[in-house]
Amino acid sequence: MVNFCPNPNVKKVKNPLQTLPCPLEIRRSPQTKRVRLTLGADLILRLSAPMGYPKHRCLEFVHAQHEWITLHLERLTKAKENLEEILSAHEGEILLAGEWVSLASLPRPCPKSLRTLFQERLKDRLAFWSDQMGLYPERFSLRKTKNRLGSCSSNGALSFSLQLLFVPLEVLDYVIVHELAHLKHPNHSKAFWSLVRSHLPSFHESKIYLRQHHALHLRLQERI
Repeated sequence: MVNFCPNPNVKKVKNPLQTLPCPLEIRRSPQTKRVRLTLGADLILRLSAPMGYPKHRCLEFVHAQHEWITLHLERLTKAKENLEEILSAHEGEILLAGEWVSLASLPRPCPKSLRTLFQERLKDRLAFWSDQMGLYPERFSLRKTKNRLGSCSSNGALSFSLQLLFVPLEVLDYVIVHELAHLKHPNHSKAFWSLVRSHLPSFHESKIYLRQHHALHLRLQERI
């Protein structure tokens, strides 16, 4: 099945391959320089291509990525199943910065109150690690993201993803330390990773956890 967005640069074509396991959207843009395929948490394939890129070559590209599509589709499907299991097993509770919190204990169990409570938790952990590392951001903010869990701007402002609402405390600490380290090393050099390792020797475990649970966190983020 091939679906397309209401966009003049998105053309509806038939799928001669008849092998796609989920819907496909093809978007052509003057800003796109190379062909790129993604699979979203909504289980829709999205192919970005330069203007004028032939439709048959778009489909050939997708067909060549069959193994990649199958693998990531299985991961996303499993993440959806895990989400339902989590919500069922912890009815009335939510994992908030590493701690299960009853929604009934919140002043208003709504997205705004969850953001506020998480912001306070994040503020406390950020203050702790800033003192430990001697690195202090100008400010920090929260936002919904798809890929980046944190970022550090050139003016010293940090931004964190709301996906972190659902991670264990040690994983949240890793992302905080990672972004604080960028205040001193605005890159991923050996010096940067050495600084991270000096404070969190087992940070690789958190990196693995984030990679394995990314799809699940995306779906949980949709709930807030």
